[in-house]
Amino acid sequence: MVVSLFLIINWIPSEAESIQYYAKQCNKIAGISINDFSCEDGKEIPIETKKNKDNLSQPCNNPSLLGKGNPCMTGSKLGMLTFNDDAIVIFICRKFNDSRATDGLYDEVAIIQHNKKSGATCWYQSDLKPSAPIPPNIKSPKDSDFVDEKNQIKWELPSNLEKHAKCVNCHTNDPFVGTPYIKNILEDFLRKNKYTYEDRIQGAYWSPYLEWNNLKHVEFLKESSGKQCTSCHRIALNPANENTCQRFLSESLGLKDETHPNIPRINAFMPPHNRDNLTIEKAKKILADIKSCCQEPDGERCKVSELNQKD
Repeated sequence: MVVSLFLIINWIPSEAESIQYYAKQCNKIAGISINDFSCEDGKEIPIETKKNKDNLSQPCNNPSLLGKGNPCMTGSKLGMLTFNDDAIVIFICRKFNDSRATDGLYDEVAIIQHNKKSGATCWYQSDLKPSAPIPPNIKSPKDSDFVDEKNQIKWELPSNLEKHAKCVNCHTNDPFVGTPYIKNILEDFLRKNKYTYEDRIQGAYWSPYLEWNNLKHVEFLKESSGKQCTSCHRIALNPANENTCQRFLSESLGLKDETHPNIPRINAFMPPHNRDNLTIEKAKKILADIKSCCQEPDGERCKVSELNQKD
């Protein structure tokens, strides 16, 4: 799907414009539409309650990493709303308050709408400070300003997503963050959509926000242990230079990131199965190499490339 940056500039919504306008334009650019749906159509995110060998403090092995409420709360749902040859829509209905355990309601709803060929991506987020819990039947943002009309729970305006939700601060490498919390279900959806990991890390990725269209990722000009990660993974910078280049790197090795004290430490999930006999000491050296290029991308060993935008 061919879309020019000129067209994007001309339809970026202001705070006075509605989510419906934004959604209808996103449907055109992403090449796929979002309709009404039910959270109950998603798959429940399994929580592994058996403690791991490190006896970490949280009661599960794959906590949510949002830093909200109970990170091991059960009952959240992840779903593939729709897909076609070019695009995919994924939704998540989150529960993070213990009071949601058995009431059939949700604390938060979010959607990712992505064209895997052009890279065009739009986010949708329910009210970050809702006045009530959210029932499972969700109104499409192209048809209503409200996630739930009865309780007057709105979809956040795009300007608020940029200022407060800051989606790209986590969704930096590509649209989908495959943490241990959702990894298995997410990868199953993407396989059904014939959207491979290689497609994700090599494809274009951009959003209809000018501030978010200059994402770059770290590579290495000279030999470095960091290449053991960047040969397979895209490690991207974002405007705040956090999460992917900082917190997520530490978390992948099971290390606590002290800049986010409210986020639980999780089991190491990279490298898989201790590939190449990689010790924790060597892994920490790799992590330090990558972080050094994140912090000083003009360093002599570093190369920072744009996440190519197709136009």
